[in-house]
Amino acid sequence: MYLPKPLYEALPYIYLLAGVMFVAGAAYISHWYTGAPVYTFFGYFCVVAGPVVGLRRFAFRRQARKRAAEAVDSGTPTSD
Repeated sequence: MYLPKPLYEALPYIYLLAGVMFVAGAAYISHWYTGAPVYTFFGYFCVVAGPVVGLRRFAFRRQARKRAAEAVDSGTPTSD
């Protein structure tokens, strides 16, 4: 499954925003609702997943640029 490029690029920020909204929602509904721990867990998961996805992409792209630069320097064709 492929996502459109603008949506794919915004995904870490969407995760982070959803996580903040879920945590805020859990704080709002407080203890009166038995699903509050689920909201809190899902919120914290999204808050952590957003930066993890963003950092993994950054590391992969940096590594790909490095490999491409080394391939150009050595004169070998890249697999792209």
